[in-house]
Amino acid sequence: MATLLTPETVTIARGHSVRHDGKTYSAGQSVTLPAADAARLRARGFIAKPNDPSQAADEEKARTQGPTFETKTGPSVKQRR
Repeated sequence: MATLLTPETVTIARGHSVRHDGKTYSAGQSVTLPAADAARLRARGFIAKPNDPSQAADEEKARTQGPTFETKTGPSVKQRR
């Protein structure tokens, strides 16, 4: 008995794009793909991870670490500690 693979609606990951049915979908856009294609693209990092509250804090923390740049009076670098 063959297993039916239903289409899956996914969101494209940041920094990636996917071309499906002649249209290009960029980061943050949703697209409905066959389950096999969605699984393959997810394994390669093209599909954004579902919103997981436990990961959100870690991702936000990683994104906000490092210097910030302000251009009000010219270039300057301020580092948060």
